[in-house]
Amino acid sequence: MDHPNITMEEYNKLEEEKARIRGKVYNWETATYGRI
Repeated sequence: MDHPNITMEEYNKLEEEKARIRGKVYNWETATYGRI
């Protein structure tokens, strides 16, 4: 994890945002990316 000072929930939200920008969907349960 790049951000040691945030909670897992916040981290997952960040990853979802990053994924959306890249046109992918982030699945936090498996921590993998999939195409939309």
